[in-house]
Amino acid sequence: MFYLESVIFLLSSLLSLVLIYNRVPTKILQQIVIVLLVIILIFLKQFIFSKTQPTLKRWVRLTVLFLAASFVQLVVISSGGFLSPFLILLHLFTLGTSFLLNLSTSASFLVLSLIILSVNVWLNQSLLALFKEDPFSPALYFISFIVIIPLIQILNRNYHIKDALSRILSENLRLGQQREKSIIQGLNELVLVTDENLKILSINQAVEKIAKLSAAQIIGSSLLSVFPIKYKDGSRIDAQILSIPQMIKDKTARIISDFYLDQAGASMPITIQARPIVNLKGEVNQFVFVIKEGDLKEVDSKTHKDLDLAHKKLQVVFEEFEKTLSQAGPDNLKLKAELLKKIEEDLLIAQEIEDHPIQGENHQFPDVAEICKRSLEGKREFAKSLNVPIQFVLPAEEINETALLSLKDQNTNEALLQGASDFGVPVDPKWLQILLEKLIDIAILLSSGQKQSQVEVSVSRQENKAVNIDVVAYHLVIPNNLQADLLIQYFGQLGTKTNLRLGSGLEGFIAQNVADQLKVQLTAKSQQYPVRLVFNLKLAK
Repeated sequence: MFYLESVIFLLSSLLSLVLIYNRVPTKILQQIVIVLLVIILIFLKQFIFSKTQPTLKRWVRLTVLFLAASFVQLVVISSGGFLSPFLILLHLFTLGTSFLLNLSTSASFLVLSLIILSVNVWLNQSLLALFKEDPFSPALYFISFIVIIPLIQILNRNYHIKDALSRILSENLRLGQQREKSIIQGLNELVLVTDENLKILSINQAVEKIAKLSAAQIIGSSLLSVFPIKYKDGSRIDAQILSIPQMIKDKTARIISDFYLDQAGASMPITIQARPIVNLKGEVNQFVFVIKEGDLKEVDSKTHKDLDLAHKKLQVVFEEFEKTLSQAGPDNLKLKAELLKKIEEDLLIAQEIEDHPIQGENHQFPDVAEICKRSLEGKREFAKSLNVPIQFVLPAEEINETALLSLKDQNTNEALLQGASDFGVPVDPKWLQILLEKLIDIAILLSSGQKQSQVEVSVSRQENKAVNIDVVAYHLVIPNNLQADLLIQYFGQLGTKTNLRLGSGLEGFIAQNVADQLKVQLTAKSQQYPVRLVFNLKLAK
């Protein structure tokens, strides 16, 4: 976009030059400024509050950029040029666009504005005479334009570093929350979150099964009314017995045994683990209760020794990232940020697969073509950081599916489009997308650094029997004896000989495990003409 946005600034500057050259009166220039301001406000209202198509939004954005640049330049020219009290607007506009665009593009606006102001002085005899009398004033104005560039560079660099860090932290928080939700929902133990008065705020699925009530019926009720916890002799307990007042006071967790819970006509011995949660003021405002059958014994959690290498890679990328913050350019910083996010994501997914195998209970009939397109779009920033072009390909004859995807891109009501796709396959959409994303990761890493590198995801139908998905990395051949290493932990020899070393090393392991548990046929094969590596997924309809 650098070239296009620089052209926009050039056009706005040409407009200002034409008005100056034709000696348009100041009053008319001020009227033009007012008209430009009104048009900008109208465009911004349409741009911000309407659900415009992405392509149209891009042109609206460029139009607003042109109008804003023209507005700023004309405000300064109509109010005195170099002597204008609004001269600082040029510096502020340059600073603002450097955050939204890039430093080079913003600097082009500043240089063009300087040329316009110089031409304005040259054509205005009174200003020219004034500057001839005081030659040091023009020098000071020129210095102010030069000094702003390094200042903008420093502020811009710090802004992008903080933006990258913020995005990484937000993504890590999102991934952590998703994993915690997935793990809690899959636990056999009863997990409940209550307020300080034991009013239930959240539960997992095990609670619904034991209580034989829906989440809507349980949430908002009292813990002891939903679960009448008793002593062995049948007498009921209260909040005092659960040590609630004591936990509020000392903010420590408790493990309480020798209680019973009625289930299917029998009393089941249970152990309750209660943990207080404090708010920002340090006050206990919630409790987490984990109710488990029998005695709560100390059980060593899985250590995931097979993931140690990925953890070490994550630590290495963290250390490199810290160095990059002080010495590398924005592109290198972006790559480190993307790699950091990806390794963290892979570790969480691998741990979830090892701890909680896919149950296969969430089979739906999703639009596989839409999942392919969405998976590829989710990897666009990662591919961009490695300079690898990526594209989604749908056969030309699939006119109906192309139209359907277009409607979905326009946020058409999904209920109206339900079942309209010919690419519907009984599969878990969440795990199919994860499988595709890991294959795309491998393809991007392998293709990076190659001449004319490119990654392509294509989807096609095999009559009404199956849907085929191809993830293709161009200009790369993997020897036949090493192709099996693509789908194992750390990629064997390929993990040191190719750019796969940049990743977590878990991509192939995750892809193969998910494919096996979804019962999806996954193959990898190199082709010579054209030179490429092809991952193929075959999903039976």
